[in-house]
Amino acid sequence: MSKLEKLVEDLSALTVLEASELSKLLEEKWGVSAAAPVAVAAAAPGAGAAAEAVEEQTEFTVVLTGGNTGIGFETALALARRGDRIVLGCRNQTKADAAVDELRRRSGSDAIESRPLDLADLASVRAFAESLRDLDRIDVLVNNAGLVLDHRQWTAQGVEATVGINHLGHYLLTELLTDQLLAAT
Repeated sequence: MSKLEKLVEDLSALTVLEASELSKLLEEKWGVSAAAPVAVAAAAPGAGAAAEAVEEQTEFTVVLTGGNTGIGFETALALARRGDRIVLGCRNQTKADAAVDELRRRSGSDAIESRPLDLADLASVRAFAESLRDLDRIDVLVNNAGLVLDHRQWTAQGVEATVGINHLGHYLLTELLTDQLLAAT
C-alpha cells in the first residue's frame, strides 16, 4: 500500500479536518510535506537552468485542472493566446467541450483539448495521468480545480469531498506526473 493510499484510508475515518491538521498529519504520520510536489519541481536538479530556458522557449505544454470555468478558463485563455498547448482536465465532458470550443474561438489556437478527470475519484486521477503519457513533455501543471460545498459530501474513496478534491486528488496527480514534469526541465 502506497503512502497516499494509506493516507486516504486513514483520512476516510475522519469527519472534519482543518487544513493545518492535514499538514500536520501528512508531516508527522507519513513524513510528507503538504508542499512536497511543489518543492520537488522547484528543487529539481537544473531548476535554475530551466528557469532561464523559459525565456527562450516559446511554446509550453500546459496541463490545467478545472479549466472549463472561472480562473481556470481565463488562465487557459491567456496561455493559449501566448501560443501554449493546453490540456484541460475536467469532470463534466459536455462543459469541457464547450469550453474548448470557446477557448479556441477566443484565442485563435487549435492546440487546446480536454480529457476526463474527476478529482473526487483517485481511479479517475490515475486514468487521467495515464492518458497524458502520449505527451512529449509537460512543462507546466496548474492544479486549479476546487470547490466549496454547503453540505458534506464524500469522494469515491470515502474522504470528505473538500479535502479529497482540493488536496488529495491534486497531490496524487502531481505525484503521478512528477517524472514528466522533471523531464521537461
